[in-house]
Amino acid sequence: MATTIRQNILTAYNNRLATILTTGGYNTNLGQQIHYDLATPLNESQTPALKYKVKSDPPDYRYGAEIHRLLIENEISAVGSDADNIVESCIGDFMAALAADGTLGGICQDISNFDTGEAIIDHQGTFSVQVPVTVEIWYATKINDPYTAV
Repeated sequence: MATTIRQNILTAYNNRLATILTTGGYNTNLGQQIHYDLATPLNESQTPALKYKVKSDPPDYRYGAEIHRLLIENEISAVGSDADNIVESCIGDFMAALAADGTLGGICQDISNFDTGEAIIDHQGTFSVQVPVTVEIWYATKINDPYTAV
């Protein structure tokens, strides 16, 4: 069964984030805990972690192609006494990993607008920090053909 360009992008995105490991030269092991649209809260042993969900806009039509924008809403979180510093290191690793290949292996045209939102800090019980980071991924397909990139 064929997969859409969007599906290929999401697979490549997840795979790229999974490379965020100290053995790969990063400062954290964020890549061990990547979750797509996870609604369940994470406990300390599952952090640092990144959860993400995807939204998309209707395509624009230009130059005989559909131009698509995926908005990926990420949440980077950590729990524990040093959670704020861990989250900051994870954000740096996250941005570096995506900047290392801004086309996800040539599947998309660009990854842009790293928009970091306000941190959510919880002092109830165990100290935890969650920071939202939104990215845009742009790609193009043939008109009415989600399987063929242009």
